[in-house]
Amino acid sequence: MARLQNLSRSCTDLYQKLAHTRVQLEEEHMSECSFTPRVGRRPDPQSQYSAPLISRVPGIEKKLDLRKSARK
Repeated sequence: MARLQNLSRSCTDLYQKLAHTRVQLEEEHMSECSFTPRVGRRPDPQSQYSAPLISRVPGIEKKLDLRKSARK
């Protein structure tokens, strides 16, 4: 009789229970994670990559001029 009542229950209860369990497991997993990315920071002004691309790559200005003249 208990099996019949268990089968007649709606599946939404089961899905909600599984979703709740999934959220708890994810929270436990993320609580162990100590990595925090550093986002939104500006590049170092002394870095070679802070200079404009044209000044960093030799010959790129000539290629850009050729490309512009080919478009006209």
